[in-house]
Amino acid sequence: MYEEKKKSPILVILIGIILVLLLLIAFFLWRSSSGGSNNDTSNTTTPTPTATSTPTSTSTPTATVTMTSSPTSTPTISPTGTVVATPTTSATPTGPRQVKVFYSQGTNPTNPSAPDSIKNFAYAVYRLFTSTRGDIETYVMEKTIDGPSTADQNAYYWFGPIKLTGESNCGGRDFTLSKDESANKIIVQFCKDVTSAGTGDDARIKTVISYGMHQFLSESAVKKVVILNKEGNCFGDQSGLNVCKN
Repeated sequence: MYEEKKKSPILVILIGIILVLLLLIAFFLWRSSSGGSNNDTSNTTTPTPTATSTPTSTSTPTATVTMTSSPTSTPTISPTGTVVATPTTSATPTGPRQVKVFYSQGTNPTNPSAPDSIKNFAYAVYRLFTSTRGDIETYVMEKTIDGPSTADQNAYYWFGPIKLTGESNCGGRDFTLSKDESANKIIVQFCKDVTSAGTGDDARIKTVISYGMHQFLSESAVKKVVILNKEGNCFGDQSGLNVCKN
């Protein structure tokens, strides 16, 4: 009887230890399950929508070139050398007026096939100027003799074909100009010698002067521009017949 009482406490202790172990195992299993659930929640991310803007239109920038010269000018090329004249009945403008001043154009080395006044003596270009002068024809003739600006020469290969030398025989002036409206005619006479290398130069000179003066003659009648040299003979007339006066 004494031995059976000795064994009983040991059995109770063993059973207690087993129960504690079971409780610990159950506790750790519960913690593991709970921790895994929390990790899954923290690692779950919700994507944030990204706004994408779609352009409603596409624009292409356009380069605009504006060229100016004094007093007011707009470069314009006459590709055929043909002038559309502006009818006029009075030499005195009522206000500021735009007029065309014609020049010759040299060969463009970057585009040798482009039209120029070297291959075609009747080809000319013009720039618009604004003037309030009453003697508007004289103003245009003065600008024609002056030739294009350095900027235009460099940019467009324009040049003024008129080169005057020597003394003036009309009070220091370069030329005289008269207009006969009844005959729809303008007469320009040089007061100085005109330097010319031949028929090509003569033709270019007559082209820029004639085109410039045409804008002051009426469209309703035949236009006539007479160009005379210092001696009063027809400029560039190698025949000596002065046919320009007929």
